[in-house]
Amino acid sequence: MSTLNLEISFDQLNSERNELLRGLSNLVFMSKKQNPELADAENPTWNLETFKKSRPAKEVLPNIFSDQISQELLKPRGRPRLETPKERINIRLSYEVIQHFKSSGAGWQTRIDAALREFIQSKPNSDLRR
Repeated sequence: MSTLNLEISFDQLNSERNELLRGLSNLVFMSKKQNPELADAENPTWNLETFKKSRPAKEVLPNIFSDQISQELLKPRGRPRLETPKERINIRLSYEVIQHFKSSGAGWQTRIDAALREFIQSKPNSDLRR
């Protein structure tokens, strides 16, 4: 479970702005009871019955749009997944090493990766453990 901390300082000079911020903070921290004034008739709250009636987009879109548009909407977005993606790690490097790679601009982490790959390739049969 994650926690959201919201700090808003209300100064007395901008009372209209403060009222707006108070309203927004109430929206962020709404209780489970819905405020009838905030309810949206076009987008009602989903309940168990609504979930039972729901259908996947691949079943619904062809009835609404042409096949071509439906296929375009159903196409996965974003970059294709890599077979062997890079792994996020924490590593401690000396100040000089970091400054050397950062001095040549953006992409310094990629250049460190390339330098390490080059080192591994230059020692194909060696045992790198100490």
